[in-house]
Amino acid sequence: MADLEEALVKHRSNHITGSEMAETRKKWIESHIQNRLTQLEELPTSIGEDLQSKCLLELYGLKLIKVDKRRNEMLRLTKLEEEEKNRVETRKRKFFAEILNAIRELQLQVQASQKRRKQRNDVVQMCILSSVLDKCLRLLAFESAAPCDTSCKLRYVALLFRIALVF
Repeated sequence: MADLEEALVKHRSNHITGSEMAETRKKWIESHIQNRLTQLEELPTSIGEDLQSKCLLELYGLKLIKVDKRRNEMLRLTKLEEEEKNRVETRKRKFFAEILNAIRELQLQVQASQKRRKQRNDVVQMCILSSVLDKCLRLLAFESAAPCDTSCKLRYVALLFRIALVF
């Protein structure tokens, strides 16, 4: 531990940032654990049973710590990947929702435009129909004004109605 403190003091004088110091400390601890694992694995089997069981417990504990760190790192990375995947999916959903809303808005505008056009066309058709009816009424009302017979007048009225229906 004294070596670590000396190393930290030495690095502080070199103006190392806090994150660099934490990384250095982490590396030192990992190397210390690795050295101890090597020592425990190389112990002879001829040592006492008590000492051997203590060393095995320490060895398994250190290996468990190592495995636990790897597992935690994997969980952290998995969580980060899942969060990124969720962010991408959210962006996609938002993008397509915006497109869908724009399409719906455009569809409503087109429908409103068609409705206005239809209303204008209805007004024009009513004016034409009114004009045709007015001509028919004048034709029928003033028999003396037209020199043709009644069947001619009826054909003329039918023709005017057909023209009105086209519009």
